[in-house]
Amino acid sequence: MLLRRRSHSSTDIPLFRWTGKLRARNLDLNDARQMLTFKEDRISFASGIREYSPYFDHFFQGATLVPRCVCFVEPAAEAVLNIKAPFLRTSEEAYAGAKKQWKLRVEGNVEDEFLFGTALARDLIPFVVRKLSLVVLPVIESSHGDLKMIESLTALGEGFTHAHDWFKRAERIWEDGRKDEKMEFAGRLDYQRLLTSQSLSAKFVVLTNKSGTNISAAFVNRADITGIAGITIRGFIADYVTYRYYARSEDEANYLVGILNTEFVNEAIKPLQTQGLMGERDITRRPFEACNIPIFDSSNELHREIAALSAAARAELLPFASKMPGPVAQARKFAREHVEGKLARLDELTRHVLNASDQPRRQKTTPVSQSELIL
Repeated sequence: MLLRRRSHSSTDIPLFRWTGKLRARNLDLNDARQMLTFKEDRISFASGIREYSPYFDHFFQGATLVPRCVCFVEPAAEAVLNIKAPFLRTSEEAYAGAKKQWKLRVEGNVEDEFLFGTALARDLIPFVVRKLSLVVLPVIESSHGDLKMIESLTALGEGFTHAHDWFKRAERIWEDGRKDEKMEFAGRLDYQRLLTSQSLSAKFVVLTNKSGTNISAAFVNRADITGIAGITIRGFIADYVTYRYYARSEDEANYLVGILNTEFVNEAIKPLQTQGLMGERDITRRPFEACNIPIFDSSNELHREIAALSAAARAELLPFASKMPGPVAQARKFAREHVEGKLARLDELTRHVLNASDQPRRQKTTPVSQSELIL
């Protein structure tokens, strides 16, 4: 709490700290004081204004693909594969991680017009996405490339009988479990247009994890995601656990991924991250607050070197992507160690790009056991 009684100052402001552990909530102030330790201090606010990276305004959070039980699916192993309308059911991962009201299994055929791929944060490894997840979404692409949400009755009117049945069940499940009676299923998926503002035609989608102690970045190449588990998909949709950027070229995608995976950027965001019980928590767009990363310039030799080195790291890790250890912390540790030399060089180049060569490195790093907390 900050109180101002006279003309304000940004330096040497009185600060009063109370610390301690309360035995209950909403205690009377006199009772609470007996459990708290008081200390008087002073505080000064930074006078300079941080210059954000121009990339800050172009990284967006993915869509809230919930309830997971009706969005995240997998093909039924015992069913004969129908290419145009495969028989699907709620994925085991989605069911295992669902909250009580969404602990449901749904199954049925769905036309491939409504099948997409996404990446969960636990599959976002430095330089590579180790696995894509199959999702069913009530969204169609217009002839102009725009995305539009549809309801079950609209799907039926368009001749998608299987999708109608699936989305009708999904709408009923949502209505039974929702907290906001005014929020419809399609509206929740497209909250703040985080779904329909995405593009299926983007060739290179740079992704970072929304939450966690340490940042991890990779990009998805549209040319590599024609299908999942033998099932044709319409394209890639970013989930809310990631932030996305549509790179203009593969070189720009590699350039960003190379910089964002460096220890320098990871340490630079630490003072800006919110704190949880296990340490730093949210990442969001903080890399572009902490570091003024310049727009990729193909004529800049240093930018090209970063892109080439990042591409080499990605190529080295791709053969191992699907074979990496299950827990995300182990997988990310494996990736970092496997390209350790390239990461060290990328760190040097990043410091040079950001004119940070005179800034001392932080000696203390976050233990790996606490470094990969995912929401």
